[in-house]
Amino acid sequence: MPLSNVWLDPAQPRDATFVLGLRALVWNESEGFLLGEFVSGEPGVRTVLRDPVRLGGGVLPDPRAVPYLLERGPAAGAPDAVRSYEAGHDGLEDRLAGYRIS
Repeated sequence: MPLSNVWLDPAQPRDATFVLGLRALVWNESEGFLLGEFVSGEPGVRTVLRDPVRLGGGVLPDPRAVPYLLERGPAAGAPDAVRSYEAGHDGLEDRLAGYRIS
């Protein structure tokens, strides 16, 4: 898949968008990874997907598992919030800190 654009948004909820041709892979701290047809989005503007599907693996799957999740296809069910970004300290911050690039 060609990767044509990538951006991060740091708040409410934090997310990352990876545009893959006509589709986009979006990670956010409430739902985990979603894949759908890219409609719109840019840094600072929430990404909009048409017909998004949840890839599964929880909110923060092991990054090495993401290619498998993409190959496997959507998890059962519609995208639902797995956690609230307003929930306070629930361990996600600690897990994210483990991925810091030094």
